[in-house]
Amino acid sequence: MNDFEYGLPVTWLIEFTEALNEALDFKKFDVTLDSLNLKPSQENNRLVDKIKDELSNFLSYGQLKSNRSPIYFDLNYPDDCLGIVLFNSRNYIDADLLHEYFEKMDLLKEDAPKNYYSALIKQWINDAEIIESEVQLLVHQITKRHLNQ
Repeated sequence: MNDFEYGLPVTWLIEFTEALNEALDFKKFDVTLDSLNLKPSQENNRLVDKIKDELSNFLSYGQLKSNRSPIYFDLNYPDDCLGIVLFNSRNYIDADLLHEYFEKMDLLKEDAPKNYYSALIKQWINDAEIIESEVQLLVHQITKRHLNQ
């Protein structure tokens, strides 16, 4: 018999939490002198700021891939990075947070099979991959254009 917590088998919650944490890895996108292989100088510092400003015009805060997706890109992340892919405004996922999101979005369904929840997790992982790809491509395009001027 399964142990239940929050209306779901605990093993499911642990499995879903691990899958999301592993897939998301909460990737930060750095646009710094080091990441662009530039030497410290006032001119290069201005160039980095210019690139970040241009990127922030193209990347919207809270960019969702689907209406019920908790995955988005946050431009306001600290540590002097451009931004980070987050889950429901958090850079970690645990069973409590996952359950909280299921409940908040009315996703807890009585007697729902595991594949119902697995499909949600797969969609969220896909959302994160799409956002990461879009951000990486945009960072590459904009930095290349600025560095080749």
